[in-house]
Amino acid sequence: MTTTVLSPKGSAVERGHRHPMRRLVTLLALRSDHALRHLLVGFAAGGVGVALNVAIYAAAGWYHVNNIQLDIGPLLLSGLIGYLALTAIPEEIVFRGIVFRGTERGLGTVIALVFSSVLFGAVHLMNPDGSLVGALGTAVAGGTMLCAAYLVTRNLWLAIGIHWAADFWQGAFFGLRPSGTTFDHPLLHSTLNGPSLWTGGNYGGGIVGLAIGTTGALIVLSMARRRHHFVAPPWRPDHAEAEPRASVALKDAAA
Repeated sequence: MTTTVLSPKGSAVERGHRHPMRRLVTLLALRSDHALRHLLVGFAAGGVGVALNVAIYAAAGWYHVNNIQLDIGPLLLSGLIGYLALTAIPEEIVFRGIVFRGTERGLGTVIALVFSSVLFGAVHLMNPDGSLVGALGTAVAGGTMLCAAYLVTRNLWLAIGIHWAADFWQGAFFGLRPSGTTFDHPLLHSTLNGPSLWTGGNYGGGIVGLAIGTTGALIVLSMARRRHHFVAPPWRPDHAEAEPRASVALKDAAA
């Protein structure tokens, strides 16, 4: 009788072939033991940021609620589910899961952060009322914040939650225009009349949003730095994979 002994690595490869979805989830940085917690923390944190933004608008006399309209169907389907499934998840997979992580492996964290954030902002030039100023704000505040959220956890769920919150609370709840887009049935039908430099005009953002997003990004980036989650570029003498769990997961998934 012949007995076949599988090594731990062989077992992992065999499991990867038997479960292609698990392998894909690992490759896209979606696998996490705390996925739901990270998603909800991101959704809550993003909501706080949006609420602070609106509070500043209201205190300055720029934001006014005209009426309240509770349409449960559109609010849940197009708002909560739509913004998550059609915007937050696919965009985070592309820009943080593929572009950022792929660039980081070859050029290090800082270059990857700058490149993926600029690309993220440039793509938003195609949105309604897109402009260079709006795209710059999206890159600096939005792109940097979302990269920071990935870096501190080394999975995408916190970034997905923040992205989801930014779109939902702005568009579906407060009746604003996240990155120039419009939600047809918001809870609060509102008007925003203020200096475009501060509010971002019809595109959104402006100095207020830029200040809030950048502050949040710097705080989260400092947390990621303290956790040694930054990767040095390969030409530096101290080049090393600062986050070994991410590196090992990628290598095992690709095996």
